[in-house]
Amino acid sequence: MLKKIEENLNAFFNAKNIDDILYILCLDFYKYLYSSNLDKDKIDIYYENMKKRGKVKLFSNKKRGSNP
Repeated sequence: MLKKIEENLNAFFNAKNIDDILYILCLDFYKYLYSSNLDKDKIDIYYENMKKRGKVKLFSNKKRGSNP
C-alpha cells in the first residue's frame, strides 16, 4: 500500500473510497502484528529510510498554551 501511495497520492485516493482505505490499513496493521520478527525488522528499516528521506509525516501532540 505504501508503494501505491508513494507512486501517486492523488490517484491512490481517487481510486479508492475511504472505507476501502481503512480496511486496507487495518488489514496491514494486523499482518504486521502477527508477522515474524525478521519481517517486522524489514518493515521498520523501510519506515526509517522513508523518514530520513522526508517521506513520512510525523504527528506530535501540541503542548497546552502553544500557538496553533
